[in-house]
Order: sequence, then C-alpha cells, then structure tokens
Amino acid sequence: MIQYRGSAAVAAAILMLSVTSQAKEPEAQLSVWTGCGDNPVSGTTKFMVGPTAARYLTSKAKPAEGVERCTAALDALGPEAGWERSAALLRSRAKFYLTAKQHKEALADLEAIAAIERPDLPYSRSFGVSLNMLRAIGRLEAGRRDEAASEAFLAMQARPWSLRVAEFAFGLSSLRTKIASGEGSRWNNLVRLDPTYVEKRAVSLARAGDWQEALVDWQNATPAPGEIGQTFVNVPNVRVTGAPGIPIKGVNIARTAQAVIAAQVAGRPDLAEMWLTKAREGINTPHEATRFERDFNIATQPSEQIAELDKWTGLIEAAAFVGKGDAEGAAQKLETMTRMPFSQTTLALFWTVISKLPPESHPNLKSLLAQVEEQFQLDSNEQYVSQFDPAKLLDEVPDHEDVMLANPYQTAVKFLRANGFSVKVAKDGKTADVGFFGNKSHPFAIGEMALLRAADLAASQGKTAFRIVSNNDFVQTSTMTMYGVEVGPTTVAGHSTRLKIEFVDPGTSQKAAGIIETVDIQMALTPIYVKAEKK
Repeated sequence: MIQYRGSAAVAAAILMLSVTSQAKEPEAQLSVWTGCGDNPVSGTTKFMVGPTAARYLTSKAKPAEGVERCTAALDALGPEAGWERSAALLRSRAKFYLTAKQHKEALADLEAIAAIERPDLPYSRSFGVSLNMLRAIGRLEAGRRDEAASEAFLAMQARPWSLRVAEFAFGLSSLRTKIASGEGSRWNNLVRLDPTYVEKRAVSLARAGDWQEALVDWQNATPAPGEIGQTFVNVPNVRVTGAPGIPIKGVNIARTAQAVIAAQVAGRPDLAEMWLTKAREGINTPHEATRFERDFNIATQPSEQIAELDKWTGLIEAAAFVGKGDAEGAAQKLETMTRMPFSQTTLALFWTVISKLPPESHPNLKSLLAQVEEQFQLDSNEQYVSQFDPAKLLDEVPDHEDVMLANPYQTAVKFLRANGFSVKVAKDGKTADVGFFGNKSHPFAIGEMALLRAADLAASQGKTAFRIVSNNDFVQTSTMTMYGVEVGPTTVAGHSTRLKIEFVDPGTSQKAAGIIETVDIQMALTPIYVKAEKK
C-alpha cells in the first residue's frame, strides 16, 4: 500500500476540491463514447491524486439519479447524433438499471444497442466486451444461466488472452445445470493463463460426460491427486465466503476423491488406486504446522481425515462399475447409499449412470438425482451470491478504447509509481518474473501487456514458447495519512499483474496443455499495444 503523508488540511482540501472545483472548470469536449449519469470527476483532483484515485474519490450517483440523467440525455439527442452516442448513453443507463436490480429494463437497453451497433475491432475488444458482460449479468439476475454463459463466451472470444474475461466466462459456465460435451477446448487459453484451472476444467469435463479428457486434466494437475498441497478446514463460528473453508497444508480429500472417480469411470483403476494410496500416506505423514494453524489452534487428525476419505467409497465403487461397463451395478450401488458427499463430480456420476440405463428403469435413482440436482442449485446460488456481485462486476466492464486512459507498453521507471513492465530472469535462465503496473490502464489491458512482455522476453531468450507457473493480479491502494493516522479515504491507485514463467521448447514438455507459443501472443497483442506506443 502507498501512503501519502501530509496534513489533515491538505487531505481535506483535496476532498473539497473534488466537489467544489467542478463548477469552476471549463467543460471539456466529450467523446461520443462518454457515458452519462455519473457525477463528474474534478480535474483538480485528477491532478492532485491521479486519474484512477480521483475516480474512486468521486461519489457515485444513485441508480435513480443516473437513470434520470441518462434518459434526459437520450431525449435530448438530435437527428445528427450517430449510433455511437446512442449506444454510449444506453449502456450507461443499462448499468444503472442493473445496479438497481432492474434487469428487464437493462436488457431492453442492451438489445437496443445490438440493433444499431456497427462493430469494428477496437469496439469489439472494449465496448463490445462490456455489452457481453452486462448482458450476462442481466440474464444471470433473470435466472437465465445458459444465456448468461453464452454472452460470457462471446466476451472471451473477443479477448481470448484476457485471464479476467476467461475467469468470468468459466464462473458463469459452472453455474449451468447441464454442460454440453466437447467444450474442453474452449478453456485451453484459460488453462494456459492460469494452471490452477486445469483441475476445475477436469470437473467441468466430467459434468459434460467427457471423462477421458477429465482424466487427462487430473493427470496434469499440480500437485497430483493424493499429494500434499492446499486443503480446507472449517472452524466453529468462522464463515469463509468464496472457498470451502480455511486453507491449510495437507491432503485435499474432496479433490482426491473426485480425481479417483474420474479415473475409475475412464477405466483406469490403477491410477485410482495409486492416488488413494498417496492420499492415505500423505494423511498419515506428520507435517509442521503453519503459523496460521498454530494461531488458530487447528490440528487435523489423521483418523478424521481417513474417515472423511472413506465417505467417498460408495461413489468410487459405483464409478468402478461404470468403468467396467456395468451401469446396472453402478445404479444398484448408488441406490444403497443413504448419505454421500456432494460435489459436481457426484452430479456428473449420476448423470453418466442414468444415461446408460433403460429410460424407465431405476426410478429411485432418478429420485436421488433430483435431490443431488437440488443441492447443486442451492450451492451454485450461494456461489453466485458470494462471487458474482453485480456492483463489483459493473465496475470492471471496460469503456471504449477511444476514451479509456492507457499506460504505454514500456519499461517501468524505478521511481514514482513505476508504470510499465519489469522483468527479472533467474540466474539459471530457465524462469523469469514478469510484471506490469499501470495507474491508468484497465485491468484487462494490464494483464494482456504483462503477457505480451512475457512472450517478447521468451523470444529474446531464443525460446519459441513458455509456460505460466503463476499468474496473480493486484490492486494498489493509496491512503492519505498524518503521522501514521489515516486522514482520508483509501483509493485505488492502479493495477498490476505478476507472472512467473518458465521457458520451454515445444515437444519436450510433459505437460503440453499449458504451453503458450510466443508467436500466438505477439501476433494477437503486438498490433494493439506496440502500435499504441508509437502514436
């Protein structure tokens, strides 16, 4: 966190200027893509704290105020106004409608844009992506999950190398009740951009019935199923949102069991047994408690973890029947289970078994499936509430590239806010840390520029490909203080992406799914960002 030191009077003056100076400043010439309804940002505040912080310091307009202002602006449009101006105003009003939970009105405005738009590449990558995301949010609010996912897929197609857009699309996709077969390749770039998604895709593939592909992903997951890594525990009176519990070091039972089920259904009982053996060995291997575990007095007992693993035995045995081609045996096994662990793989297993049975057989199993589907709906609704906050998502949608502020694609200067990229190649020349920080650019652009720098670096090292080991986004905040005491609000000062990459030679890696060809990135992103630098 950056701390700005000064006096309380200076802090108060900055905040006062953000309000009072608006009336004194001459009105700048607006772009046709400038929206409506928001409270204006003071130019003086921009000068004093920067454009990003100034935007966060400016109070937000209430939804009703925004709708009223945008409606007035639309009514005032003359016949000479182009479709671009109408689209910009309609989009702004749609955002206010979504904030007010009025998805019908929002979707109507967004459909009105679709009827008049004439997209080109800059439009599709920025304003068009924002429309896809807004339609997805509106349709999700309306309970139309499949349509929401389809809109998110369109956004991902327009920016195929944006991790944030891909994460948005994958999150909406996972909320669907049914996933079609053959979607695995849709997420290839997501897995390349963030290797942690390989096991999430494995679960998605299982739900689609693509068990062989799911198994391949589980084999590529790190750590391997059954090995010690990150797991989760629940502590009384502590509620964790966005995760199944408090993260600690150990064997992830649910993760291992789902991989074992995939191996059994795919006809690889040898892998299933190997992963189960690893899990039992890992559970019984003592490990040094982390500071977090010591502070919260968290002690996982091997006997309790083994008991938790044993709860999956019935599902694993049913999966083994499926792998042997015995759907009848799998159905009978599932029908005898009075209690079972719930997961997306559990749901996938039920669908697979029922799809292989005669239509009118095993009504009890179909009744069990209805209960499992109901649990999935409850869990996914909770996921929606915790992860898909419309207010947060509305702040993330990009504006048209013609009006968005941007940091140039260049090396960071090692003082001030260090806008630009930074690189540190390891001494052995095999890996490197690549980062990009910007106080103006949209987070989508920040991530893409970091990726482009990674590709350029790999090429300069004589490599035609690289793999992302880790991919992390950060928000840098600023707080005005006086003698260490906060005297002003905390604001966003910029965004950064940090990549750890490994240089590889295509064809020599054991995990080909994560390899990124440098030429693919350079061809896609160089014309966008290097061209902008030359202006």
